[in-house]
Parts: sequence; structure tokens; C-alpha cells
Amino acid sequence: FLSIPLSWFPYRTVLLLAAFANLGFLGTLVWKLPAWFSLPAWSRPALLVFLPFLWGIGLGQDILLLALALAACFRLAARGRDVGAGALLAFCAVKPHLIWAVPLALLAAGKRRMLGSFVVAVSILAAVSFAAVGPAGVRDWISVLQAPSTDYRPETMANLRALGLHFGPAAAAVAGLLTMLGLLIALRRGSLNEKLAAALLASLLASPHTYFYDLSLLPVAVALT
Repeated sequence: FLSIPLSWFPYRTVLLLAAFANLGFLGTLVWKLPAWFSLPAWSRPALLVFLPFLWGIGLGQDILLLALALAACFRLAARGRDVGAGALLAFCAVKPHLIWAVPLALLAAGKRRMLGSFVVAVSILAAVSFAAVGPAGVRDWISVLQAPSTDYRPETMANLRALGLHFGPAAAAVAGLLTMLGLLIALRRGSLNEKLAAALLASLLASPHTYFYDLSLLPVAVALT
């Protein structure tokens, strides 16, 4: 639905609009992340040259928008505005494989209002999506996920899958066990921000598709801690 207005313009114009929009998201992240999470002043130039941000802009990805939405979501959660935070997290489910563990952090932290808001909002979005495309659209979506272009060069991904491709299944299994163990410890003993950060890191590592530009979510996890 976010992309529908782009169909009103020629392709070259859409490329420029996407680039300018991403530059705007980059500027907002550089401005707001340090302000929202009390980061030191030197974090702003570091964010400005963070390579996954720039990679996402070059490829026309929407990952910077997702990073900004996640940061705003966690900011609302820290301020006790659980309903709005949950609804914003539901918007982030546009890339569910990158945030799958975050609801576990909400459950472990006792953020039931935020979790309930997320479940309601994401259910509404899913229902609207299904109503818009129908069963045939869902089948088309699954076909796209299975296409070779979606699984482009998995050895370059920043996840456990790539670790297994480079060093073998045993290395991936050990790393996966350590990742889940770290997540469980954080969920049991960490603060709310530590739980959210650990869940976001685990989501990125265990996702089957974590491309280099998806690491744009890392500064959000760092800001939390």
C-alpha cells in the first residue's frame, strides 16, 4: 500500500523519490536516535556514515523507514505509551523475519497492553492485506519468496545461515545455540531495553534472509543499551 503512490510516476522519477525519501529517513535517524536514547554527540557522525544505511539508500530499500519506526516504537514503550508502541510495531511487521523475537521480549517484560495492541493491529493489517489480494495474491507472494532473486547470494548475508555456509553446519548450530541462550538470559534477567535489544539481535541472526542493509537495525539495538 505504501508503494501505490509510486505507480503514478515514471520509473526514473520513482528512483529519485525513493533516494530522496531515504535521505530524509537517514537525516531523521541521525537527528532523533541520539536525542531519544541519550547517545553521545559523536554518535551522529558515526550514524551518518554507517555503511548499511548507505547501502540501503543505494539499493532503494525501505529498511531505514523500518529502523526509524522501530526506534519510535521503543521510545514510546519506554515512556509507557504501550498502545501506540504496539500499533507501530505492527507496522514493522512488513518485514516479520527481522522482528520475530520482539513480541517474546514484550511477553517476558510483562508488556501485555503493548503485546495486545500489536496482535490486534497486525491482525487487522493481515486481514486487509488478504482482502486486497485474495488467495491468488497470497500464492503469488509465496512464489516471489521462493524465487532465486529473493535468495540472492546467501553466503553474503549477516546471519547464522551464512555462518553455516562458510564454516559448516556445526558452527551454525553452536552459534545458533549461543544466540538462543543469550536471548533467554536477556529475557529472564535483563531490563526492558535489554530484552528488546537482545530480541532484535536474535531476530537478525536467526532470520533466513538478513542482507547487509538489514543491519540498519543494529544502531537501534545499540541505542537501547
